[in-house]
Amino acid sequence: IRELENTIESAVVLAENEEISAKDLPIISPNGSDQRRCWLLKSIEENTEKSHIQDVLVIVGGNKKRAATMLGLSYTTFWRKLKKYQIA
Repeated sequence: IRELENTIESAVVLAENEEISAKDLPIISPNGSDQRRCWLLKSIEENTEKSHIQDVLVIVGGNKKRAATMLGLSYTTFWRKLKKYQIA
């Protein structure tokens, strides 16, 4: 569900018009011509994920175990994401 939310959010940000079209979705062509677009989408998704983790940590008062549970992540995966995004 989070991946779908991130995809839709990215499409809304990158859409050239008021309507989202297929070209606004993060589809990579076989020839790799969309590499720059893919990098931008990944960056947006990572920023969204980092912000979401930080928000959940605030909600649970910094309790990392509860935050991992709320996010539907294993404790190990949650710790990896904390390290990846340099969240104390």
